Amino acid sequence: MMSTNLLEYPNLLILMTLYINWECLICVLFVQVKSIGRFKETKRTDGISTSDIIKRILKDYNQYIMRNLTWGYSRKDLGVSYVKEKQLRVNMGITKLKEKVKEHQEKFHSAAKIAGKQSCGVYGEY
Repeated sequence: MMSTNLLEYPNLLILMTLYINWECLICVLFVQVKSIGRFKETKRTDGISTSDIIKRILKDYNQYIMRNLTWGYSRKDLGVSYVKEKQLRVNMGITKLKEKVKEHQEKFHSAAKIAGKQSCGVYGEY
């Protein structure tokens, strides 16, 4: 039986992803990567969770992209699809609109409070 190195056949690897589950694919890839000497084992650090680090990165990803788009980077510079860029820009517009509405509501309530106090002074306490 001949052994096949999956890394030499990327099309075969793509087809395998369609027909087998991900866990099995990961096991196969791990064995292949380790067999060609590309696997680097690292020590675990107590109290530091890789999953937590990844969650924090992903949680702040949209903010990172929007900040960089605002600073003038293109979506291509950031590796972001056209649809993702538009989605983020729409969300940013909605967020700005909410902030403006809240600001105007606060101004209106302040003005109404002042007007209410002034009218009580003119017409007397109720």
